[in-house]
Amino acid sequence: MYQDKIKQEAKEAVTLEKVQKKHSNIFERTDLLPMNFEPDENVCDATHSARDILIKRSDKEIIELSKAVASMLRIGENLLQSLSIKLLDTSHTRKSVTLSEGRSLYLLRDYFDLNSLQIKSVQWGELFATLTLMQSAEIFHAPSEIDNYEEPLRENFKQTVQSTIAQLKEEIIDSVARAECLFDVKTKSNSYGSLGGDKKAKRIEPLKIEVIKRYLKMKNEGYSNRRMGMIIEAQLDKENNQAYHHLGIYCYNVEILKRFISLKQYQNEIENRLEQLRALDNKINVNVALAKSSPIGVDTKEDFMAIKKIMEYKS
Repeated sequence: MYQDKIKQEAKEAVTLEKVQKKHSNIFERTDLLPMNFEPDENVCDATHSARDILIKRSDKEIIELSKAVASMLRIGENLLQSLSIKLLDTSHTRKSVTLSEGRSLYLLRDYFDLNSLQIKSVQWGELFATLTLMQSAEIFHAPSEIDNYEEPLRENFKQTVQSTIAQLKEEIIDSVARAECLFDVKTKSNSYGSLGGDKKAKRIEPLKIEVIKRYLKMKNEGYSNRRMGMIIEAQLDKENNQAYHHLGIYCYNVEILKRFISLKQYQNEIENRLEQLRALDNKINVNVALAKSSPIGVDTKEDFMAIKKIMEYKS
């Protein structure tokens, strides 16, 4: 969304050394625990949504994530300020640019490698959930710091705190919305990927069994592995010459591709995990052509073992 407007040099700013730089945050300055403090009633829902996303993380892990988020925000804020200047300079209709912590963190998604963090298997949704808890904790804790100041500084600081809390209450909605969206996308992707692999394994299982059965039957007939492989392949081709095997290779023209990415996903595509159904559901014709061979796809460990055995037959 914004990344194409940022110069390539921005990547150089996102290095592990810079991210490891010390930046204190609310969970380091206080004894608040991310999963246990009582949130302000105005941000209670956002706080609980963030905790739902982080339910598998311990307080210790979330505090470590908060350290990373605090450091990453410094980089993101610099990028956002630079982007804001560019946007205002190049647009005649844009009069202002919204600066928020959620937006600053979002700018790093294309540049920051989460594998550089010490906590394993971190998702971007979890980082935004951590940011949400950090903002909620700031809202909860900020009023207690007013008493640390003597008059007349106390009154000035009180006004600053009230202004900061009001801003955080606006920003926290943005942060938790990004957390939920990114976490949902990752969760669904993992779920659908596993489902697709299981379905493919079930479909190919009869073929694997048939190949192995024929191999064992011919094993003592004096043929070489290569010869047996050729015989089995010819037998299967002859027996299935009235059936067609789908090869998932797709070509699009530019205009159709531009249209395709904006089309609605119907239940047909979602349930079957076949994106070509989106084209058919939206009245786009899909042309097909005959291929000279019908290879086996390798999507699971079982697929690999089957294709390995077939290759051994032909060696």
